[in-house]
Amino acid sequence: MKQAFFIVLLMFLAPFPSHAASSKLDPSLFTPVMFAKGSDYLSQLIGTAFEELRNQKTMSRFDATKPVTDVIDPYLLKALIVSEHTDHTSLLKRDAEGTMEAFLVHLAIQEEDAFTTRRSRKGAQGLLQFIKPTYTRIVRTHPEYGLITDFKKGMADHKNALKAAVALLDAELAGMPKGIKELFKKNPHEGGLFLAAAYNGGAGRVYRAFKNWQHDWKERHKKGTGLKWETVI
Repeated sequence: MKQAFFIVLLMFLAPFPSHAASSKLDPSLFTPVMFAKGSDYLSQLIGTAFEELRNQKTMSRFDATKPVTDVIDPYLLKALIVSEHTDHTSLLKRDAEGTMEAFLVHLAIQEEDAFTTRRSRKGAQGLLQFIKPTYTRIVRTHPEYGLITDFKKGMADHKNALKAAVALLDAELAGMPKGIKELFKKNPHEGGLFLAAAYNGGAGRVYRAFKNWQHDWKERHKKGTGLKWETVI
């Protein structure tokens, strides 16, 4: 149901064709069928990774009484992946639809080979846009996930990268201040915003923003205690 809504949302968000986000793609590929195929690939990939973690009985660091798959929402993970490939410049130019559509078309065409070598200016790599120090830390601190030790190989493997992302989100949640943890327990959806912001802009910035701005933590602030502008967008 949520997946169907996601596809319908993409169709209704774009009142006019705007596919400048990827001039290398044939415009004829931008169809609801291709968007659905890309979305389905992502959903199946996440489903497979979560099934493996369940079979491994991988427990949460945030709540040791629960499997990590009961703590981290797969739909949050899917939204994070899409947002990581939708840069804030395109959002400001009102071309978010074209960027998301191009992302889904790339997935539909290339599937397991999509974005395996994509590297940002800051060194973030692959479908999940990890930087090497973060990935190395997660591999070292979460041996129970059985992650590929080599960074490039780990990022080139979509399923492995997804499992690393689950480990990272759970670790970030476990390290959050008490107030954020309590909010997450009461309202996982609202609490998920903290995880999304931490994944994009760093947990330290989220901690400081929450400490200094409380309920206004996710707004833009001129002082240096707030989130990055791209994270706010």
